Amino acid sequence: MRLAATSCAVILVIGALAAVWSFLSAFGEARQLQDDVLRQVAMLVRSAPTTPENLASTTRADDRASDIVIQALGLVETGEVAPDFPRTLGDGLHTVRTDGQDRRVLVRTLPTGGRVAVSQSVAVRDEIARESALASTAPLLVLTPVLVLLTILVTRWALAPIPRLTDDLAARDAGELRPVPTAGAPRELVGFLSALNEMLGRAGAVLDGQRRFAAEAAHELRTPVAAVTLQAEHLATARTPHQQAERLARMRSGLARMQRLCDQLLTLGEAGSTAPEPVVALGEALAPLIPEWSDQAGARAIDLSVTIEPAAWVQVPQTTIQIAVRNLVDNAIRYAAPAGHVSVSAVAAESGLVLTVDDDGPGIVDPDAVLEPFHREVGQEIPGAGLGLAITRQVLARAGGTLVLHDTRRFTRGTCAEVRLPPSID
Repeated sequence: MRLAATSCAVILVIGALAAVWSFLSAFGEARQLQDDVLRQVAMLVRSAPTTPENLASTTRADDRASDIVIQALGLVETGEVAPDFPRTLGDGLHTVRTDGQDRRVLVRTLPTGGRVAVSQSVAVRDEIARESALASTAPLLVLTPVLVLLTILVTRWALAPIPRLTDDLAARDAGELRPVPTAGAPRELVGFLSALNEMLGRAGAVLDGQRRFAAEAAHELRTPVAAVTLQAEHLATARTPHQQAERLARMRSGLARMQRLCDQLLTLGEAGSTAPEPVVALGEALAPLIPEWSDQAGARAIDLSVTIEPAAWVQVPQTTIQIAVRNLVDNAIRYAAPAGHVSVSAVAAESGLVLTVDDDGPGIVDPDAVLEPFHREVGQEIPGAGLGLAITRQVLARAGGTLVLHDTRRFTRGTCAEVRLPPSID
């Protein structure tokens, strides 16, 4: 309606301006044509074989329709009373008021020496000009409303698919993300609808991922919940203090694993957040984690080394780097060989900050697959939910970084987790 109303308003304004311009132009041309008629009549009189006296006494030309009067200037006519023009009028066109009306007069001197005046009433001239101007403007005045009506009809016809698309989208369920049909849509909307379909496709992929994540999370939580439930039942049947302490320790261990899994699920769910986070130096971000790693490494007699080059003391997003490095070092300590080695190092490169975590564990068979949530390699005996690496990759991606897994070059065997953050983090 806005498009049609705006188009019609523009047409009416332009039509009105065009009608006024056409009327004034035609009116001026008609008046100029009347002057040309007076000139032609004067030329005919000048070439006529008669004298001004004969013209005055015998031939007074009077066209009632155009009110053109031919008379000898300065002579008294014997017939009807002719306009009384001053004898001093020079040759050419003049507008003279006589007998209470304005007349347009053309004065010419004849070859015989006499002078002739061809005159016409200004009122008659204007009436003729108006009729001519209205005749030339009438088609525009008639066709403008037709153009307005056609504009409304064409607009409704061209945009008829839009209400249908609106009704189709309004009738959909909240989770229905099938593409919007583009067949029959105005060509100008095809690009918009294609972009909308791409957005719906991305939204569908996100929803599918969320559904899959919820299903996998529920599946992963079911096992520790069942284990804790069973351990609670065993604790209730314990008869000796030793049995109670043993079964209570197992239940606490199960609860700790379940709490860790819940924390990982929450972290994974928040990994897509775009909220700003504090930026600190790399050493400041890692310093609170080193005592925690030392305790974990000491429990398994792991040789842990942390090396940060002076050039690598760059500004990094604190939460991102802490989550990523904590997960990588935790994995390295848990999967390293007993009394093995774990090395954490950070160096500055042209591509940005490079932080690596190496261990001498069994290594990874499929480095790409283990980056997916809940994926665990076949034969893996160490407890876990398969979320640590997925969380690490997501939080790094949020900061513009990457995670690459490959065989370690520092030890004879094992895994190297390589984190790269862009120079813009500096």
